[in-house]
Order: sequence, then C-alpha cells, then structure tokens
Amino acid sequence: MTQQAEEYLQLKKELDENLGVQYLQRKKTLERSLMLLAGNFKELATLVDFIENPEIYLKLEINEKTDLQPEIIRFLHNYLASAKSLVDHTRGYVKKWHDKDDFDKKYQDKVKLFFAENSASKMIQDLRNYLLHRGLPPSTIRETFNIETRDPPEIKVLFNKKNLEEWKGWTSKSKEYMGRFERDIELKKLVSEYQEILTDFYSWFNIEIDLFHKEELILFDNIKEKITAHEAKYR
Repeated sequence: MTQQAEEYLQLKKELDENLGVQYLQRKKTLERSLMLLAGNFKELATLVDFIENPEIYLKLEINEKTDLQPEIIRFLHNYLASAKSLVDHTRGYVKKWHDKDDFDKKYQDKVKLFFAENSASKMIQDLRNYLLHRGLPPSTIRETFNIETRDPPEIKVLFNKKNLEEWKGWTSKSKEYMGRFERDIELKKLVSEYQEILTDFYSWFNIEIDLFHKEELILFDNIKEKITAHEAKYR
C-alpha cells in the first residue's frame, strides 16, 4: 500500500471517530422532529387558509363544508402530537448529552422564557392535555357578512371559548391567553404564534449548540477538506 493510500485511510478513520461527526449524527433526530412539525404545520395552515378564503369556501357544497370539520381536527391533532414529540426529543437530547453543563443552563433559561412564561406556548401545551381528558375540542367555521360595506365576508376557524373554559385543567397562562378573546379563539392566530415561538427558539438552539461544539466541528471540517484534496489529487 502506498503512503498516499495509507494517509487517505487514516483520514477516513479519523473522520469516522471524530466527535463532530458523532454530534451531527445524533442531532439528526432533532432535525427529523423539526421537519415533521413543519410539515404538520404547513398542512394545518394550508387547510385553514383554504377555509378562510371566501372566494373558495363560499363556492363549496354543504357536504364539502361539513367534511372540512374533521379535517381541521385531524390536522390539529397531528400538529399538537408532533409538537409534543419535538419537545420530548429536545428535552431528552439535552438531558443525555448536556446534563448540567454550560449549554444546559442556557437551555433551561430559554425554555422558561419561550415556553413556561409564554401564554401562547402554555395554551398549546394545555390544549394537548385537553385532548387527553376531554377529547378533540369542537371547532366551528363562522361566516360574517357585512351588508353595509359590501366587503367580502370574513370566514374564521374558531374554538368556542366558553366551551373550552368548562375544563378545569387550564393553567393561569392559558387563561391569560384565552382572555385575549371575547368569545371565540382563532385557531390560525394560536398556531401561527406558537410556530413563530418554536422557530425563534430552535434558531437560537441550533446556533448555540453548534457554538458549544465549535472546536469539534472545526476539526471535522479540516479532516473533510484533507480527504477532498486527496480524492481530487488521485482521481
């Protein structure tokens, strides 16, 4: 075996054993959970936008409108389930790989800020618990016509606030969120706000955790560059 071949095999071995590679591989679990959540959010948001577009919705037959109700609940259930999975995966990941280290401390502070003390986040969390105890919340599609202005009708996908409040399991933050609405809670507002919170949190998470593994990733990139140079030289 030539010296060049030995050097190449050694580099490949170093790459396989590199801590940066190991970090990126285990991080893929979280990335898959994020992709699943994003897909479920897109499906739910697309359905709600479809319903709330008067040019589309008002042309539907009665039976077609009726069929949309279970679809709303199905997509919402999928979204809430994937959000719960993402939270569990993230918590388990940090517990396993960063228990009580510097990243863990920053993570706990951010979780408190983005989730524990945020009313929309708590509303989503409690809504998942609501599903376990009360089943799926009844939704309604409300059409509001303004005869005086002749503006296009307003169509909203809503949850009845009074109906939800019958459950005693809401936390104070969820009650604070529901207090924003006089009668009905808009599904689109709730889910969009929570999705924005998740996007901001995981943007911070990915930047911060990469910084924590910065030295490992630099070494990983250096090895990859050497391997690429070897392959180009002897191709």
